[in-house]
Amino acid sequence: MRRYRVATATESKLRPVPEAGELRISLPPEALEELKELSARSGRSLDHIVRTALGLVKLAMDEEENDHILVVAKEDGTPLKRVLLK
Repeated sequence: MRRYRVATATESKLRPVPEAGELRISLPPEALEELKELSARSGRSLDHIVRTALGLVKLAMDEEENDHILVVAKEDGTPLKRVLLK
């Protein structure tokens, strides 16, 4: 099974950083609270959490377009959940 991971902060500093754009979004209070909790649990910024989520959605969409499935699996490869965007 192919594995993917998000680059660490140190690795990210090694690559040139493109100009950043800004986006203002409105979230329901529950979603904003969940985003804040994820930020606190991970020790990462809110925008890092959103960028990571964007990358995961892109990965899932790309794999769906290639007739692949995305799964959450145990370390030994035993599938636990299938990730669906629909």
